[in-house]
Amino acid sequence: MEKEIWKEIRNYEGLYMISSYGKVKSLGNNKTKKEKILKPQKNKNGYLKVCLYSNGKMKQLYVHRLVAEAFIPNPNNLTQLNHKSEIKTQNNVDNLEWCTYEYNNNYGTRNKRMSQSLKGEKNGMYGKHHSEKSIRKMSEAKKGEKNPNYGKRWSYK
Repeated sequence: MEKEIWKEIRNYEGLYMISSYGKVKSLGNNKTKKEKILKPQKNKNGYLKVCLYSNGKMKQLYVHRLVAEAFIPNPNNLTQLNHKSEIKTQNNVDNLEWCTYEYNNNYGTRNKRMSQSLKGEKNGMYGKHHSEKSIRKMSEAKKGEKNPNYGKRWSYK
């Protein structure tokens, strides 16, 4: 990997910088003026985000987006970012690429991992079966007067 390069973050010039390795640093506030590497937090999907402040307002931004916007040209205005290694916490510039939604969803082993997660013991419904009584109730709910949509006509305007 090449030498680490730092660039100012768009809309946060003079306040924060992003590195080609995916590090975010604060250039200090009015009191301290000390530079500090920020510790990103993982969101529920495993992506790293940081909180940036400007004019008293806080925004949570994804680290991989900050890296891509600063270092990777996007002449086609693509909206998605792909982690080439498929590891969401590896936000170095060499691991990221702008792409389409379709490309991102079909990249690498994603589809295989998704199908595996729905098979066997990893599936939340694995080993669970409905009783005859619950099957009958579900069937009755779909049809007849117990269904809240019974007798309604649907139309598109």
